[in-house]
Amino acid sequence: MKKKLAVIIIFIFGIFIVVGNLCKPTDFSIEGKVIEKYEKAFLLETDTSDKILCNCPKNYDISQLEINDKITVYFNGKILETYPAQIKKATKIKK
Repeated sequence: MKKKLAVIIIFIFGIFIVVGNLCKPTDFSIEGKVIEKYEKAFLLETDTSDKILCNCPKNYDISQLEINDKITVYFNGKILETYPAQIKKATKIKK
C-alpha cells in the first residue's frame, strides 16, 4: 500500500513539473535602436523612448553593432529595476 501511494505521489509531482515547464515562456524579446556602445554592453532605446542597458551574450562580438542599428534582444525575462533598466542575461541579438 505504501509503495502504491509513493508511486502515485511521484507521478503527480512529475505531472506538475512537466506542465510547469510547458507553460513557462522560454524567450522574451525587446526591440529598439542602439544609441550607445560600451566594451561588453550597449544602450538600447525602445519605441516608447525607454532606455535599457543590455549586456551582450557570452562570446558576442560587439563590433557587429553600430549606433542606430535596429535590433531585437532576446533574454530570460528578467529586467533589473535600475536607471536605466538593465538586461543582464541577453541570450541572442538579431539585427
